[in-house]
Amino acid sequence: VGDLTMGDNTSINLNGNLLALNGSYTSISTSASIDASAPGSNLFISSADAANIPADFISNDVANFTIENSAGATVNSTMNITEILDVREGTLTTGDHITMVCTFTPERKTAQIDQLDGTISGDVTAEQCFPARRAFRFVSSSTSTSTTIRQNWQEDASAWNNDPNPGFGTHITGVEPDNPNSNPPVSA
Repeated sequence: VGDLTMGDNTSINLNGNLLALNGSYTSISTSASIDASAPGSNLFISSADAANIPADFISNDVANFTIENSAGATVNSTMNITEILDVREGTLTTGDHITMVCTFTPERKTAQIDQLDGTISGDVTAEQCFPARRAFRFVSSSTSTSTTIRQNWQEDASAWNNDPNPGFGTHITGVEPDNPNSNPPVSA
């Protein structure tokens, strides 16, 4: 698709297909949207001009997102990538909005970043899934950081029984949660 114009309440559902945007999308209604969430769907941005993807223009979940845009592309709202992020050319500016998602259903899989031939500017959050069974797992962060394990992996919780963001983070040191005498120090 060259220059894209979408009117009020217009939507495109990729349903596992490829949509290549090769022009500008300046004439987009605020109620228009692209749904690239179905498995195998690929939203491909390729243009000589900088791509500034309008907020909420693309559904939050995107199976595959490909950038081949020498002038770069900017994401302006939440984008949860479920399969592959591919930056072939130019700079993808995330605005800290991109998450590489890990899912258990219908099968366990983790989104991946393809070979990086362009650059990524901004944070990309990477989720990691572990089966719900008690077992030893050797894990480590794949990037360097200036902050502590407590801040990065334990949500900067002040105590073992303080969960500032339920459902996220990890408990690294073990205690018996129902034992009122267990009050270990918070690990750093």
